Formats: sequence, structure tokens, C-alpha cells
Amino acid sequence: MSAYFYSSQLFTVLKFKTGLQKAFLIKPMKHFLLVLALVLGGVVAKAQSVAKADFSVYPNPTAEYISVRDNNDVVGFLTVYNIVGRKLKEFEYTKGDQYSLLDLPKGMYLVQIQDKSRQIITTQKVDKR
Repeated sequence: MSAYFYSSQLFTVLKFKTGLQKAFLIKPMKHFLLVLALVLGGVVAKAQSVAKADFSVYPNPTAEYISVRDNNDVVGFLTVYNIVGRKLKEFEYTKGDQYSLLDLPKGMYLVQIQDKSRQIITTQKVDKR
């Protein structure tokens, strides 16, 4: 991600290639480095969270089982909800395993993917046929 900045004695403007623009009021210029470190730290944290999203639930649609492709080893748990939000199944994730949906009727389900500390990463819609 590239960025440019304009700085004067009164303010600093950071504009990123993505269109994000942040302006900071800075009286003493020695605080500029602190502001820059905080903004760039946020960019690094955002890049790490994007890296966490490198997975998928497949096959979709499914008839019997689902699996999760997790290229970054962040998935810890899967929870299956019906379309109105009722929890139906919960699985502890093991890489390469298949998770059975055989006992569920045909329909749309939400599969919530959580990391190992049970923080929600995402929720994906799965069609069972």
C-alpha cells in the first residue's frame, strides 16, 4: 500500500492509494513521527486481518458434508445456524476434516467461522440441497 503525505507546521495530511485520507492537527512537528507510526500501525493491522480471510467453505451447494480450506491456520471452530439464527451444530475445526450436514433438511444455512480464541472471523452462506 503506498501513501503520500503533506506536512506543514499546523497539520499533516496522509492520503493512501485506496482513497483513504487522514488529516492530523500537529502543533509541534516532533509529534509527526508519533502520528505516522500510529497510522502505519493501523495499516499493518488491517493487512494482517485481510490475510486471515484466506479460506473458503466448500462444496457450496452441498448435499452431505462441508469442509473448510484454511491456508493460514486461523480457523478454530465452525458453527452452523439456520436462516433465522438458531444454532444447530458446532464443530471444533481440524484441518482436512469434513463436517456432516446430513441430518439437516434442505435449505440455506449460515456457517460462522471462528478463530482458536472464538473470535468471529466471518459468516458464510451455504446451500444444502
